[in-house]
Amino acid sequence: MYASPSPIAKIKTDTQIRFRGAIPSSQFFVPQSEIILQSGDDLAVWVEDKVRQDMERNDKHIEREKQREQIEIQKQREEIELQKQREEIEIQKQRNGFKSKFLSVKPQDDEDFGTFINRAKRYFDRWVELWGVSTLEGLSYLICSEIALQACDEDFVAYVKDRSPSVMVSLKAVASAYIDARPNKCFCKKPSVSFSARAEPEPYCPSVCAFDKGNGRSNWPRSQRGVGSGDYPS
Repeated sequence: MYASPSPIAKIKTDTQIRFRGAIPSSQFFVPQSEIILQSGDDLAVWVEDKVRQDMERNDKHIEREKQREQIEIQKQREEIELQKQREEIEIQKQRNGFKSKFLSVKPQDDEDFGTFINRAKRYFDRWVELWGVSTLEGLSYLICSEIALQACDEDFVAYVKDRSPSVMVSLKAVASAYIDARPNKCFCKKPSVSFSARAEPEPYCPSVCAFDKGNGRSNWPRSQRGVGSGDYPS
């Protein structure tokens, strides 16, 4: 006689089960050690639950992959933007360098005039090329704006350059916006203040008495003694 059927399903390890119920297209692998079946509806519920869990895991895996891809894309965008900023900084350094060379160019000891003027022209041409200027109007704006901004306050210059106006009308509009927002601030460059280690002598003031009667000596500078009316003797 044969033994009665066991309630434990005799399903081989990693056997593929297809549940033909509410989710007919779902497939998964179930280890034999995890399967303890009873009968009928219990089997259907158990398989459906396993299928649901498997789909949730797959959905979470797909979502994690999407997030990784988005993070990677964002990193690439940031790297590209950072590289653009580095390149722009380098280009701006070259622009300033060639502009400075052109404005301060002087003939060298071993140069004739032709060599000197050609070198000055190379500096100028390279400066214009780095700005991408290709028209007379663009060249006019470049030269006028650069020379004008040299006489302006550093904060004003930084404000203008951050907004990158490319024509004279835009430059005037940007400047007006800066000035209107700061009515008490001047756009002109502040004069440089030099400090000397030695105190400067006080300037001669004619209102001071020209003769110190206490010691009988004149307070007039030696070069001014005897000049004008009412002079005291030295």
